[in-house]
Amino acid sequence: NVYLSPAERAQATSLKQALDLARDRILAGERGALDIEARMRREIERLAPLGRIDYVTIADPDTLQPIAGLIEGDALIALAVYFGSTRLIDNMRVVLEHGRPRFL
Repeated sequence: NVYLSPAERAQATSLKQALDLARDRILAGERGALDIEARMRREIERLAPLGRIDYVTIADPDTLQPIAGLIEGDALIALAVYFGSTRLIDNMRVVLEHGRPRFL
C-alpha cells in the first residue's frame, strides 16, 4: 500500500498472521470465539506496534452479529487495523462441514 511507511508496510502483515492464528486454533479444535479474538488481538499488538486495532470479530456470516460463545456453524473472521490514517481490512470465512472446518 503506497500510503504506508516501510515500517508500517512490514507490520501490516500482522493482519494475515492473525487470521492464520485463528485458522490454526480452529483446526486444533478451539471453538471459543472470544478466546480466539483475544489471541488475534494480542498477536496484532505484538507484531504491529504502529497499528491501532479498529476491530477483530468472529461473526455469523449471514447476520454479521458477533458470536459470543462457541463457533458451531459457519463464521466470518474479520479485522481492521489503522496504520496512521490508512485503514487495512481483511477477513476469512470458516465453513464447518460435518464438524470439520474449511476456510475460504
